[in-house]
Formats: sequence, structure tokens, C-alpha cells
Amino acid sequence: MTTTAAPPELVELLDEIDGILSELVRSTRARGKSKPTADWDADDKATMILAYRFIKFLRAYGLLARNGEGEPAAALARSLYETYLFSRWVLLGNGSEYLASGKHAAMRMARQLAEANLVDPKNLAAGILDEKPPKPPQWSAIADACGMKDMHAAVYGHLSNISHGNLFGSGVDLIAGTVDHRPHFKDLDKVALI
Repeated sequence: MTTTAAPPELVELLDEIDGILSELVRSTRARGKSKPTADWDADDKATMILAYRFIKFLRAYGLLARNGEGEPAAALARSLYETYLFSRWVLLGNGSEYLASGKHAAMRMARQLAEANLVDPKNLAAGILDEKPPKPPQWSAIADACGMKDMHAAVYGHLSNISHGNLFGSGVDLIAGTVDHRPHFKDLDKVALI
């Protein structure tokens, strides 16, 4: 398998992103050492989790994009955006809610695995399927709370489509009046590496 190297203008942009990434790593380490972890509250914990998550995703994005893997890199853009959005929300004092959302997601997956007979419910931790942790808010509600409602409306649908495998967007053709959830390949040669 061969990969296509990124075009020079993308390499230049990725070099700038690497500089931002280095500064993010430095400031995250400094923040992590600013007080003992035993004194961290939920907001501190959530902030550090999200910072490290963003760093890992941004590194992966850079590696994929530099090696000509535009589609998987583009799919990471949604994860980067969601991490950024969660970070802004946590900075408003919602660290506890963010940490609880992880438990909610884990329990939802455990229920789905049990319902699909992929795991024996008896092998799950006692009572895990009966717990009711708080459900995290919808992305649109988080964006609204962060003052990003308009930006969210403009970009999130497109990022979701890319993440779900449609590199070209929603598959909605307003002129022809059609909607197709499947990726289309018209004008494939005109698509720039993301």
C-alpha cells in the first residue's frame, strides 16, 4: 500500500499545528503540576482528561494528514471539535457532569452488548445494568451553553457526515431534490486532501 504525501500548503499548515500542539503539551504539563492531584476537583480532572485527549487526537490527525490519509484525518476533526466543545463546557463549571457522562456511555454499551447476547449479563458487575447515571446533554445544548450555537449549527452536521464515511457532506442535492445517506464519488478528483 502506498500513501500520497501531503501537498506543501498542507505541510505548512500542519507545521503550524505542531507548534500549537507543542505549546498545548507544555501548558497542560504545567497545569497538571500546578497543584497536587489529590486537591483536584471534578473540573480539574475533566480539564486534564480533555486536554490529553485533544493532544492525542491532534497528534493522530497530523500523522494521518502528513501521510496522505485525508479521510481518516477528516473523521478525527469531529472528535477534535467535540473535545473542544466539551472543554469549553467544563470551563463553565461542568466537570462533574462531564465525568458522569463517561459512566452513562459505558453503561449504555454494556446494556447493548447484553441485549445483543454478546456478553452474559451475569458476567457484568453486579447491578450495573440497573444504575441510572445522569445522561449527558446533547451537543447542541452544550454548544448553546458555551455561546457557540451558530458555529455548531454550521459545522457539526458536516463533521458528523465526514465521520460517518461521507467525505463530501450530507448527500443532500437541493437541486435534484434527493437525499442519499451513502457517500457519493462525483467530483472525486476535485476534492482536496483534508
